[in-house]
Amino acid sequence: MEHSMSKIQRTKSAPITRDDGSAKRVATRDDRTVGVLLAQEVIALEMSQGNEWPRVANKLFDQTIEARDQFVKTLREWLADRRKQVIGVHDFDKKRAGKIVASSTVRVSQLAKIAEAITAGMDRETVVRSMMNRKNYVSDAEMEQDVEQTAKVDHFPQAVGVAAMYNVAQQFVGSDARGRKPDTLLVKISKFIKANEPKEDTDPADAATWKDLVEWYNSQVK
Repeated sequence: MEHSMSKIQRTKSAPITRDDGSAKRVATRDDRTVGVLLAQEVIALEMSQGNEWPRVANKLFDQTIEARDQFVKTLREWLADRRKQVIGVHDFDKKRAGKIVASSTVRVSQLAKIAEAITAGMDRETVVRSMMNRKNYVSDAEMEQDVEQTAKVDHFPQAVGVAAMYNVAQQFVGSDARGRKPDTLLVKISKFIKANEPKEDTDPADAATWKDLVEWYNSQVK
């Protein structure tokens, strides 16, 4: 399996459409690099069994949709590779191998769901507000003041754990579920761009035209 870092050096942009069928900007190399680097933080934490998951999850709120997509993709590729490696070493004991990767699987699933919910519209205030009990406040204004303070980027990861973010993300994505809308013209163009991404043997003129089309497309879906 080709590693995502190598793939970034090799590939150009590729469009991705949202789950609801609406158009979004084409992923750039910067988006992919940010997503991979953030995923590498998770991998390093998992390998060292660090306890800084909320800090990493907190960063997801400030990334582009494309960076979050790449973040999840990189993590899942790494997890698949790790499963193969562990099973190869512990082939005699599949149960033991399963336990070794179990915590990684749970954490990757949680972070993927959090990323999905953020893309769907969940923000820090949504998470904090869902954790608060109105009965503990004299007024709505008092509660909202507490929400605003707790949701500040530098305070949020200290006040909210990954498990809490994940629980809210599950509810948020579930409540926002709806049928897929028909593709718009921009979405159809996005799929055309993706299907015709230049390869190594592509004519330079066609590759230049493709690049111009990507730039035009991105200008339409900002």
